[in-house]
This record gives sequence, C-alpha cells and structure tokens, in this order.
Amino acid sequence: MFKDEDFPKFEEAWDAFSNADIARLEKIAATSELPHGVDPWSGRYWLSLAIGSGEPKSVEWVLSKGVDVHYIEDGFSALMDALQLESDYHLTHNGDPAGATAIVLNIIDQLVAAGVDVNQCLNLNYTAFHSAVAWSSITVIRHLLDLNADPSVCNTDHCTSYGSPVDQATLLKRWEVHAMLCEALGLAPSGRPLQ
Repeated sequence: MFKDEDFPKFEEAWDAFSNADIARLEKIAATSELPHGVDPWSGRYWLSLAIGSGEPKSVEWVLSKGVDVHYIEDGFSALMDALQLESDYHLTHNGDPAGATAIVLNIIDQLVAAGVDVNQCLNLNYTAFHSAVAWSSITVIRHLLDLNADPSVCNTDHCTSYGSPVDQATLLKRWEVHAMLCEALGLAPSGRPLQ
C-alpha cells in the first residue's frame, strides 16, 4: 500500500506528460503507482492525463506499461478523451486544426493498437462515435469509420432528440458528416435506402 508521499505530485506528472519527458516519467513511476490507476489529486486515470497532454510519446509510454484501456471515467472513455483533445488542442495551440487532427489520429491508433474497442458502449448505449459526430473533424470521423466504428448504433437516452449518429448529424446540421454516415450505411442523404 502506498502512502501519501509515494504519490507523484500532479504538477510534476503533468509537466512530464506535457513535455514527453520519458526519463522523468520512469523516475516518477519507480516510486509510485504511475501510470496505473488514477492520480489522487485530480481523480483521473493517468492515461486520461497523458492523452490530455497532447503528447503522443507520453501516451505511448503509458500504454507500454499495460494499463487498462477500457475504463469509463465520468462518462468518458479513453477514446472519448482522445476525441476531446482535438478541440482542446486546437484552442490551446494557436488554432492549428491540422496539427490537432494529426495528434488525435496518432493517439486513436495507439489506443486501438492497445486494444481499445472503438464501439465500447458507455451509459445509455452511447459510444465515442456519437461524440465524434458532434464535435470531431471529418478526417477523424472517417478514420473511426475505417476502424469499424458502428455508424448505426443508437443510444437509449430518451431525453435527446437523436438516437443514431445520422440523427445527431442532422440535428447539429453537420451535413458533410450526415452525408458520410448515410453513405457508410448505404442510405441516400434523405435516409432512404439506395436503389
């Protein structure tokens, strides 16, 4: 059992993640539970923090330690953390959408290689793909489809006016996403089967 002094300080770990300082991460890990489990200060999985840092080398290091990649934390999965990174990174790195997308694609591929299920169901049958349809770039959505994300999965949240990703794209007026999803499902953009 670890004592409080055995836990790395959040700021130290975050700085190491943000700078992809693998030597420092190894040093912290040698005397703590990093990267397994959660950070005691933020209550977030170390993998979530590595993803949030936007440094693929830090994510690679955490994944190399055999951490759990199937967790659900506050309704988020590791894949959803990666999707959220695209908009967060874009906002914090001088509006570089192409750079943000490239980093997210890299991290998604690392997560899938580590065993993440792109169709992992969260609460109310919600998947990361629902989140991607709402806020991710076309490039990320297409990549998820290429990784066999299910565009037909319906959530069971009766409080929303959408259930399927197609319904969601329509509601959000993301017409390019709507057309891509209809094509993936063999539907015309009107929602009717293709002849």
